[in-house]
Amino acid sequence: MSDTTIEWTDKTIRRFWSYVHVGDMNECWLWMAGLFSNGYGQFRLGPKKIKAHRAAFQLTQGRLPDDDHIILHFCDNPPCCNPAQLQSQPVACGSNL
Repeated sequence: MSDTTIEWTDKTIRRFWSYVHVGDMNECWLWMAGLFSNGYGQFRLGPKKIKAHRAAFQLTQGRLPDDDHIILHFCDNPPCCNPAQLQSQPVACGSNL
């Protein structure tokens, strides 16, 4: 995807996860800060705004998927940031960006 590369410092990582209501692994971990108009969590880094579920995926998987993949929520809940409910899928399989 076209996300700008983020330099994740310990401080930024702590700030990110402080906005996530972490629960059990089988529950949605809801983003508790700002949202984009489509309901996805919005994490701000200076002038950059990135989707919170994409940040959660990157922080737990080490990188974002290639341009021909998207990150799907198994729970189909846009503000969810639970890495156990996020998976990279080819674009042809879904439209949950």
